[in-house]
Amino acid sequence: MYQIKRNHVVEDLKVTDAGTGEELVLHVDLSVDQILQRYMQAAEAFTKARNNANKGLTEERVEKLGEAILNLFVVIFGQEQAQKLVDFYGESYTEMLADVVPFINEVVAPKINEAQQRIMAQYQAAKVQRPNR
Repeated sequence: MYQIKRNHVVEDLKVTDAGTGEELVLHVDLSVDQILQRYMQAAEAFTKARNNANKGLTEERVEKLGEAILNLFVVIFGQEQAQKLVDFYGESYTEMLADVVPFINEVVAPKINEAQQRIMAQYQAAKVQRPNR
């Protein structure tokens, strides 16, 4: 029997408030085929917004950066869990970014990159053989 196994990766992100001990655990479904395109677009929008904000903070640039961050979080965590994360941090957006971006860079982005390379290799290897005539 020819057997096929589907890859499904779930990572957990645990956030703890050092002052109160309150914890939030987010289950991150990294089914990359489903989020790859949206992740790439959201990451690009975040980078663009961050670079614009680095030119000087204006109300419009801060708003665009906030939208880009929230959109990236929604792609990675899903709408409900992204909202839980924002609620957990309250108005501490800088702290939230400082805490969550390393998780994105160290866990999410490498899995996205691995999947992207795997997908490209599979496309390259996918050659349908013609029957002999």
